[in-house]
Amino acid sequence: VNDYGANQRPAIQLRGLTPDGRTRWLRTYWRAEATYYGPLLKGLLPIAGGGYAMCGSLLFSQPGGNGYRAMLWRFTAQGDTLWKRIYPSAVPTIAWGMCATSDGGYVLVGGALQHRPNGTEYQQAMLLRVDAAGNVVWQRTYGTHDYTWTALVTATPDGGFLVTGNVRTPISARYSQSYVLKVDGAGAVQWQKFLGDATVLNGAGANLVTGDGNYVVAANAGRPLINDRGRGRQSLYKFRPDGTEVWHRELGPVRKQSFPCSALELADGSLVVAGQIGREDSLGTNDVSYEAFAYKVCADGDSVWYRTYRLLNGPRSDHYLQGFCAAPNGGFLGTGYLFPYLPDTGTSDGWAFRTDSLGYLVAGGAPPARICPRPTWLGVAPDAGGAGAGVSVYPNPSASGRYTLGGATGAEAEVRDALGRLVYRQTVGAGAETALDLSATPPGLYLLRLRWGAERTVMIKLVK
Repeated sequence: VNDYGANQRPAIQLRGLTPDGRTRWLRTYWRAEATYYGPLLKGLLPIAGGGYAMCGSLLFSQPGGNGYRAMLWRFTAQGDTLWKRIYPSAVPTIAWGMCATSDGGYVLVGGALQHRPNGTEYQQAMLLRVDAAGNVVWQRTYGTHDYTWTALVTATPDGGFLVTGNVRTPISARYSQSYVLKVDGAGAVQWQKFLGDATVLNGAGANLVTGDGNYVVAANAGRPLINDRGRGRQSLYKFRPDGTEVWHRELGPVRKQSFPCSALELADGSLVVAGQIGREDSLGTNDVSYEAFAYKVCADGDSVWYRTYRLLNGPRSDHYLQGFCAAPNGGFLGTGYLFPYLPDTGTSDGWAFRTDSLGYLVAGGAPPARICPRPTWLGVAPDAGGAGAGVSVYPNPSASGRYTLGGATGAEAEVRDALGRLVYRQTVGAGAETALDLSATPPGLYLLRLRWGAERTVMIKLVK
């Protein structure tokens, strides 16, 4: 929020919404002598047992303030501050995103301002790992003397982290390649990749760990054009944990400057990616405005549907999407902000919208022609023959986290979260049905494994 309070300082607002989009509570955070900056991507995380953690940055405006500092907040479920940490550093640092770690702590991702031998400035990627109380465990920087920008980090099952962003190429300050970095739990580099043409503007945004243990990275795929930064389609990559490419797809229309911000895996193994994409106006000026997009692909990367979203009418008005997640009772929720240009009026506003499960803002749209096959790593479907015959879990998805498990008598049941952490274990007793309670865990994807000794195993993905 710009121009807040008596001193007209920028501030951060945290807003709780009802399922139909109405404001339930609102909290504003600001300081007279400094400027708060909120996260860019995946910087607000729900905490098991209630409450939230959020990363951000603080810019001191007073003399001797020494620039930007990365921050971490902890809030109650109503947005009230429990504690906040400001992290001192020898160089200015800023945090754009974060992820939870398997030990209850967090890793913040962002940038650190450095100086070349000739005195000019450049930015390196930064990772900052802290414990559950916000105390620093380690801090690392990555990148060469070229500008490196990273905003999204994801914990991987091996205890390490996957980071995505972009790195400026030596050819021109206008051009960049998509950047993918894999580090271990101590921040040491295991592998890194530079994707896309080095003579245009490219960048990687969203990433995730899929249920089969591999990694998906969504990026821009620009092509060089005369007197232009290039147009291209959106790229989706799948890598094995060692960095080997499994497949690469190019999707969506040919546009300028797309930026994927979110990637989701659904219960059937399919993937949904969302973000913002350039849209050249109809006035012949070659200006680019932005609209939101979302697309769905099967687990093998084949396209299912593609949608775009706009609220304002002006051809130059911008629609920036910074978050896209599965809604608890079906469909998706998008969040971001709007920047109007004439004929639209007003100032930059927060933006939230909800779609159905097919990505439509208005329910009842045409169903997709493509039906995704069930990936083999999910195991046999509960209603199929073979190992999964007779096993059922319902409701799934479950907004409450309470499921009923049938046909699993005598099995050892384990449930793990997306990071591979064990969240539930029991031996299923005799009886037609057994309660499975994940109500204390945060919303997300979980993997249920049922094992009857060495002879039979069934795996079912649970959605909360």
